[in-house]
Amino acid sequence: MKPICKANQTIEKLLGPQIEDPAKTYRTANHCLAVKCEDGTLLFHTLTGMLLLMEPDEDEQMNRTFLLRNWFLVPDTFDEQKQTKDLRALLQTIQVKPNQITGFTILTTTDCNARCFYCYELGRKRTNMDEETARDVAAYIIRVANGEQVKIQWFGGEPLTNRRAIEIICEKLRESGVGFESSMVTNGYELDAKTAACARQDWNLKSIQVTLDGMEETYRRTKAYVDRPQSPLTVVLDHIDSALQEGIEVSIRLNIDANNASEMEQLIELLHCRFGGRSNLTVYCALLRAFTGKISAFASEQAAAEKVLELFQKLERYGFTKHKPIRTELKTSACMADNDSHEVIVPDGRIGKCEHYSETELVGSIYSSQKDRKQIQAWKEPVGTRKSCKNCPLYPRCYQLVKCDWTTVDCSESSRILHHAQLERQLLDAYENYKQEKQSEKRA
Repeated sequence: MKPICKANQTIEKLLGPQIEDPAKTYRTANHCLAVKCEDGTLLFHTLTGMLLLMEPDEDEQMNRTFLLRNWFLVPDTFDEQKQTKDLRALLQTIQVKPNQITGFTILTTTDCNARCFYCYELGRKRTNMDEETARDVAAYIIRVANGEQVKIQWFGGEPLTNRRAIEIICEKLRESGVGFESSMVTNGYELDAKTAACARQDWNLKSIQVTLDGMEETYRRTKAYVDRPQSPLTVVLDHIDSALQEGIEVSIRLNIDANNASEMEQLIELLHCRFGGRSNLTVYCALLRAFTGKISAFASEQAAAEKVLELFQKLERYGFTKHKPIRTELKTSACMADNDSHEVIVPDGRIGKCEHYSETELVGSIYSSQKDRKQIQAWKEPVGTRKSCKNCPLYPRCYQLVKCDWTTVDCSESSRILHHAQLERQLLDAYENYKQEKQSEKRA
């Protein structure tokens, strides 16, 4: 048995070694994930972050003491869910709380130049942030950031349909000496070469996310741009090229349902021909979520997951994916919504906690020092355990909020299959890195 990655030091310290009780019988922990590799079996503890290699001539009994001390084996009646929940609660208690707010998602508008049929904002009021409010937003950021560097995500609607608000906020922050960088979620249609250059220089735009929905005809029909361009995909690809040339990190999200899945391989080929080898480009797949009930569903959750995995493998072959290291810390926050250092600012200056709620569930205003503490606390309530959680090895890596509309979707069968496959890939990558390091040590 070889240790490939050590346990997270904080978690290991808080748990301590497990002491064997001779009166009890033991089993493999639910939070132990086994993955076959060419040299044997990788064992990963999804709570502690420890990764081991069990070679073919070994079995659990040979290494029983070590596996038991490190929680890979637990008593038959042991409650792993409770262990995870208790540990997470302890970590949340001892974590240092932020003294200021340094992250902001700013909706410059709730209007958009597209009319995607699947958009969760359909039916909401379309409003722009006016120039006076933009100046007030900048003043608010300067006040609450208290001299710290800030990160801004421009959001909408389509944020570039009201770029004046972006310009004003960035100008005021620069004048005040507040350091900032920004990112943007955009459809890319307004991000021409001139805008990309301005965004990189004046808005300190580091990254963007752009969604593509298929080849030209499918993309045109899905986006349904209000000015009805004949070749919107061509326009957006040109604009992605402009952003890449400016050194902006671009993440392309391929939205998939049963209707467009058949042409996604062709779209990936197109992206490879156009952008292959660009180090600042990543591409990933995501299943459309049925908020409107209009998406074309796959025959089964399994079929949906298999299609995404097939496309992921193609993206991986073309170098469009970046391998992420294994996350060993226990997740104690779900997203911006339960993060005390992040706020969402909607076009009229009101403050929320989630970018998907621009009209309701708001917690305050940039014009008042008073915040709805009850609502803020409500955004921190985690989802309780479900039946599907009981034997799920991914449970320690999963943290969802009651108020989040995506909670049910994020725990669908297809989602679990995809998360499981992603983790397996990370474990295999970690083992390959381990072997390369050992070879380098031998050569040295």
